[in-house]
Amino acid sequence: MEFHADKKIALLFLYKEDFKTAGAEYEDTENIINIPMKAREVEVSLLLKEKENSEVFCSLRSKGKVNVSKIAQEFGGGGHVTAAGFKSYTGMEETIKKLLTVVESKL
Repeated sequence: MEFHADKKIALLFLYKEDFKTAGAEYEDTENIINIPMKAREVEVSLLLKEKENSEVFCSLRSKGKVNVSKIAQEFGGGGHVTAAGFKSYTGMEETIKKLLTVVESKL
């Protein structure tokens, strides 16, 4: 986990190798996106999971100041004001870079 924008953004990312090493399934990580939201400073939590085919599934959560549904829509996804998601096919690093830029601009 990393923090960005003065700890207003929590970024969690899991590579496909992490799942293999831990013997975990993608579904095992569903609720970890909510853990950083308990911190007072965090406004947005982002969870990125790399799949076998280099697809990256991105989950976004917000305390309400940032509309993560609109952010997800910019990447072809959707959701609600405080919970949204999308899939990316540009790889983990590029997705992180683009997503952080957009989220930081919305704070």
